[in-house]
Amino acid sequence: MLITGASRGIGAEIALAALQYARAGAKLTLMARDQTALDASKDAIRMRMVGGMFSKSIFVVPTTSSSEAVSYTPCRTSLSPSIA
Repeated sequence: MLITGASRGIGAEIALAALQYARAGAKLTLMARDQTALDASKDAIRMRMVGGMFSKSIFVVPTTSSSEAVSYTPCRTSLSPSIA
């Protein structure tokens, strides 16, 4: 699952809600512009994981405010761990 804006607001809440999918085996890719807030979102999800058994299921990708977040190459690169 690719979740954009995962560092704050509704994007962060969606990232937390996506934990149920990680428990079912999905890999989560969280994208946002603020690296510090993005890491905090990742940590919040990991704290809710039982015994850290899903810790390899979450990837974070910092983006810029430009069109980088929606361009083909960065998205493909960020999704590679999710589909591997």
